[in-house]
Amino acid sequence: MRTASLSIVALLKDPNQTARAGAVSVLAHVGENAGLLDIVQAAMPVIISLLKDEYWRTRSATLSTISGLSEHTEFRETIRAAIPSLLELSKDEVSDIRVACVSTIDKLAKQVELCPEIRNAIQVLTESLKDDNYMVRTITVSTFAKFVEQSELRDAVSAVIPLLIELLKDQDWSTRVATISALVELAHYVELLDGVQASIQPLVALLKDELYEVRSATISALVALADRPELRERLQSAAPAIVELLKDEFASIRMSVISTLGTLAQHAELREGIQAAIPLLIDMLKNEGSDARSAIASTLSSLATYGEFRDPIRSVIPSLIDLLKDEDAEVRSTSVSVIEKLALQVELRDSIKAVIPALIILLENPSQMIKSTALIVITNLSQYSKLCPVIGSAILVTFLPSPILRDERVLSPPIIGKTSTGPQPLFTTPTSLPVLLPNNIEQPGIAQLWNLLNSKESDKLQSGVQFLSRLGKTFQELVQTEFNILIEKAITMLLKRLPDQTLPQLSDFAEHVMHRPAVGALIPSLIGPLLKDPYWETRTAAASTLASLGKYGELRDAVHNSIPQVMDLLKEATSDVRPKIVSALVELTSHVEFRDAIQVAIRSLNALFEDPSWSTRREVAWTLDALAEHDELRAFIQIHIPPLVGLLKDGDYDVRNAAVSTISNLANHADLHDSVEAVIPAFAMLLKDLGWGTRFASVSTLAVLASHTELRDAIRTIIPSVVDLLKDEDYDVRTTTATTLIKFAENVELHEAIRAALPPLMELLQDEVYNVRTGSVSNFVELAGHVEPLESIGATIPMLLKLLQDELSYVQTSTISALSSLAEHSDLWKSMQEVVPSLVNVLKDSDIDVRTAAGSALSKLAGHAGLRDSLLASIPDLIALLNEGDSYIQLSIISTLGKAAEHEELRGSIQSAIPSLAALLVVDNPDARVACISLFDSLAKDDQAKAGDTIREAMLSHLQQPEDVNWDIITVVASSLENMANYRSLRDSVVAAVPLLTPLLKNGPPSVRSAIVTTLVELSEHTELQDATESAVLQVKDLLSDESSEVQIASISSLKKLTKHARFHKAVENAIPSLIALLNHDSIDVKDASVITIGILVENLKPCSSIAAAIIPLTHLLTDQYWSIRVNTISTLVQMAENEELRKDIHPCIPKMIALLNDEYSDVRSATISGLVKLAAQGKLSLRDMIKPAIPSLMDILKEHWRQAAAIATFAEMANYGEYATYIYTLLNDSDGDIRSATVSTLAKLATRARFQKAIQSAIPTFVEVLKDQNSYIRTAIISIFIDFAEHGELLGAVRLAIPALIELCKDRASDVRTAAIDTLKKLAEYADLQSTIRACVSQLLLLFTHPSPAVPAAAADLVCAFIDDTSMRGSVRRRLKHISPLLKNNAPATRTAAARIVEKLMDYSDTKRAILRSSLPLRLVERLQDHEVDVIKPLTNVFCALVTQGHSPSCS
Repeated sequence: MRTASLSIVALLKDPNQTARAGAVSVLAHVGENAGLLDIVQAAMPVIISLLKDEYWRTRSATLSTISGLSEHTEFRETIRAAIPSLLELSKDEVSDIRVACVSTIDKLAKQVELCPEIRNAIQVLTESLKDDNYMVRTITVSTFAKFVEQSELRDAVSAVIPLLIELLKDQDWSTRVATISALVELAHYVELLDGVQASIQPLVALLKDELYEVRSATISALVALADRPELRERLQSAAPAIVELLKDEFASIRMSVISTLGTLAQHAELREGIQAAIPLLIDMLKNEGSDARSAIASTLSSLATYGEFRDPIRSVIPSLIDLLKDEDAEVRSTSVSVIEKLALQVELRDSIKAVIPALIILLENPSQMIKSTALIVITNLSQYSKLCPVIGSAILVTFLPSPILRDERVLSPPIIGKTSTGPQPLFTTPTSLPVLLPNNIEQPGIAQLWNLLNSKESDKLQSGVQFLSRLGKTFQELVQTEFNILIEKAITMLLKRLPDQTLPQLSDFAEHVMHRPAVGALIPSLIGPLLKDPYWETRTAAASTLASLGKYGELRDAVHNSIPQVMDLLKEATSDVRPKIVSALVELTSHVEFRDAIQVAIRSLNALFEDPSWSTRREVAWTLDALAEHDELRAFIQIHIPPLVGLLKDGDYDVRNAAVSTISNLANHADLHDSVEAVIPAFAMLLKDLGWGTRFASVSTLAVLASHTELRDAIRTIIPSVVDLLKDEDYDVRTTTATTLIKFAENVELHEAIRAALPPLMELLQDEVYNVRTGSVSNFVELAGHVEPLESIGATIPMLLKLLQDELSYVQTSTISALSSLAEHSDLWKSMQEVVPSLVNVLKDSDIDVRTAAGSALSKLAGHAGLRDSLLASIPDLIALLNEGDSYIQLSIISTLGKAAEHEELRGSIQSAIPSLAALLVVDNPDARVACISLFDSLAKDDQAKAGDTIREAMLSHLQQPEDVNWDIITVVASSLENMANYRSLRDSVVAAVPLLTPLLKNGPPSVRSAIVTTLVELSEHTELQDATESAVLQVKDLLSDESSEVQIASISSLKKLTKHARFHKAVENAIPSLIALLNHDSIDVKDASVITIGILVENLKPCSSIAAAIIPLTHLLTDQYWSIRVNTISTLVQMAENEELRKDIHPCIPKMIALLNDEYSDVRSATISGLVKLAAQGKLSLRDMIKPAIPSLMDILKEHWRQAAAIATFAEMANYGEYATYIYTLLNDSDGDIRSATVSTLAKLATRARFQKAIQSAIPTFVEVLKDQNSYIRTAIISIFIDFAEHGELLGAVRLAIPALIELCKDRASDVRTAAIDTLKKLAEYADLQSTIRACVSQLLLLFTHPSPAVPAAAADLVCAFIDDTSMRGSVRRRLKHISPLLKNNAPATRTAAARIVEKLMDYSDTKRAILRSSLPLRLVERLQDHEVDVIKPLTNVFCALVTQGHSPSCS
């Protein structure tokens, strides 16, 4: 590197101005290498002299270099002497130089040794505050703000403050913003506060600046200044002015003010001025966007903590309730949070109490999300005793039908019962009905409800019933005891008083397990009579209700006894009743217990096939379909098949459709085939029916029936009648008949009968309806796959060729597709000789879709040997069309010729097309160019002497350079050469073209040079072409210095590919200095490409010592103004660190990388985190020691508002620095779900490291708390982590604390959480140290068996069954048999099933089997063998059989 550095110093005096500028830039980086300091020191006089260079870029580079060198003590003395010369550039004619000069002074001021000279320079710099260029003024302002970091300069800066205040009025907005920021910086220092105080009024004036950027910066500045107590008195006038900006036209300004108010309110001196904001915020809640409304809600909750704001905030509470209906989920969520926070303030609860009715109304909102949000708020507010009675009353009042209550008078007998002195419940329950009133009759809503339930007016009574139903539905997940008692007693009373009014709600009541016994007791006494009610509406409602109640096992006995009464309604005279009764019976057949009773009803269906009501006829057809699904009912269905076939001629379309569907489905049952076969002859008459609908339905049905082998003999007999329908007057019938015959043809047994249909099928090709024609075309393709011999299909070819000229393009394209498919059958080739010339003619069709289809078909036909003679004759016509057709046709023709060229006998005819094809190499369509080249390959393979020469000449003709050369064509040809190089047969032509391309690297325009360098490098990928391209490759080095950035980027990219070939490594190494020089290029794209390429070269060049010189300029790019450059530089440096040769040189870069953890762009911070982790993972202590200072910055990132979750997981990889790890535990309670989830994942990794286990052990209670997280994904993740913890013996004691919480999660509302909890408990049970804790919790698990959700008992049973396999755990379950036995009689099927599974599992082990035999369980088993639930019966039957087999009679156990 010394030699290279000396060469660079020599360039400082080079006559080329660009060389001088580049050399002085590089020396700044050279100076960072301790071994090269002497070279740079010797060059310092020359460097200083370049401050007066005539080329402005050299002066700029010199300033930058001096700035960089000032970081090294060795250069500061020389730089001190140069400061006066440097200051002269503050008046340079080029504004960029003046900017650079000030920037350099800024950096020099950071060196204490230079401060005296800088202090003297301040007076000169004040002139720059008046510069006519706004950029100079702006950077000067910023520089003064940075000067104050040095205590020696502060008094000098103090004198400049009045000038800065003047700049608050600068005409350029960016200067005003920079000045605002500078004043905030100055305020950090006590000695400057007096001067800053004078700026407050001018700053307040800027709140009215015309530009929103200035207003925004001013708001931020005033908030920052408020942190200084000395300034708050002056700032009191600013608060009202900031509040006024809530009316600003820009949403971002309003948002900024909203967010600011909470911060300002922290200072008591400013609160009076902020109070005026409250009414404005309230108005904004109605009009602002979702983000602003959310921010307002948060601000209001912050302000509520201060007594001064509570009165104004009371008026905002109704608006917050309105926000619970907002479409935006974030707004709803924020409002919930705010209401909760406001409720913490005792003084605000009266106001919240007043809006509870409005909150309850949201429970009726049609949006499930809004309803759920309201439920959350109600639940949260109910923890405050003062609000509970109001919530209960509001619920009742809201749900009661208000129109009826409008004039309702409340009953007023004396209140019976004692007044409660304890906590007020949500609802007060009456002790009996209907005589006694509720204890708390004054509570709003209770009295009105009781008035309705006791009313003698049916409409009011019905309203009360509907209210009870809605109440139960709404609170089915939050049901309280008071609700249950209230509803159950009301049902009993109402069903006895007026059952017909209550009937519609009975099914709703039965949804709740606790109400079913009352419903079941009322079925025989109340529903039975209703089935005979004089009103048909009541009778049908009773039947429908009975059917719906049949799904509950507890009610089936009562329902079964009522079925005969339901069946009697099939004889009803009222037509509206019969279809509904049929539907009810079908619904009942889904339960096996009712099928024996329904068998009798099936015999009564016959009369309904001729029912005058079409809906009844349709319903009876569907009924047979549904009944046939049950084996025990099919024997009763057979007698109804003949009348069902009769429905095919029904006058109603829906009835016919139902019959077709049902007959088709009945045929799927083998035991009904004989009955279906017997009615097939009847179809012959139906096919001749006068109604087209009958004919259509009948032929459609036969198509389906033909799929059953047993029915085909019968179908064969009526095929002639089907064929006759090909001439039917209705085109739908003709089309469906043709399709049916094709279906028949799929079966060999019917082929002979189908042949007779071919002539009439051919006639359909000429049908007047185009849908029939296109359908027939497709039909013949299908027939060709089934009918033998194919000659009969060949007769259709002439007719198909006529359709190529059809007036409709859709018919033409369908025909082309059909011909292409028929050509797959070699037996048809003889008949298809005219297809190729016909399709060639179609290429001239006016419709592009037709032309495209023809071209595609020709390409396929070219592959068939039997059509090659025909294709050979058509080749001249195809070639002629090459120059006439559009791009799609050209592509199709080339593809066709390509297929033909695969066959030797056709190549000679195609050779004449080469000139025409060569012309296509320069067309815009890249697909056409690629297809041409592929065709050239086919032609040149076996005929190098003829076709190869022709191709080469045609190709090279495009590269000749006449005076009016077309550069676009040259570019396209270059691209084509890349494709040609992929074919060995064409590489001679490519080799011949390379010498014509190489000169263009210097002579062509930039776009051509860049395209050619790309092409030449692509050609070098082929070993056979490298001799030809080598001389061009050597020019890449020079092209890196090309004046065009486009060419430079192409050349940079080429280096990446050249490194793949050892042959070119030397050329690449020679280009590296030029590549490194481009790291200082003005173009971001060039710099970016250079950075990325260097990283790739490091991987591919071995050794790569020549790249070491890039490290210094790359380090400089870590502070580049473009964030993408910084990101890619980090990546490249990390790649370089993976190389042993370069690793030691990377060390100086690490501090600058660490600084990027605070970069303003998240992508840069992410890349830095990733890079540091990779460096740390290399295991070198020296690297790790250097990375250690990054950890505090990394922790700061975790605290940022954007909170990148990936940073947490990254920290786990860097957890060797244990002193910072404990912070991660606090993130388990973070408000951001992604953060919590990432934290859980990270802690699982940390648990594998012994050094963290003690800390994790102490954090287990926090983990247990997170098990209650509202996010189900996080609950699932935290559950699983306990398995990881349990693998470490030191943590088992702490894991034990989580077991009760894990068992509680077995009944979580989210299935994933339940599954995770169960799986985790199974795993934990494998650890002996935890088994005693789990055994103690078996009773808790058994309690889960009675959970109302069916999934929970099943999950708990899975868990207990898993425990039973372990001896000690099994003993714990055995001891609780007395708790399991009663569960077998529980009303809930899921509970009984779970208990039965446990008993079945215990019988597998001799010790528990003996315990079962000694218990009362065997007798209990006999009782439960009559259970209606299959899932209960199955395990109990297995247990019972085992007992009997082993000689244990349950009756005497």
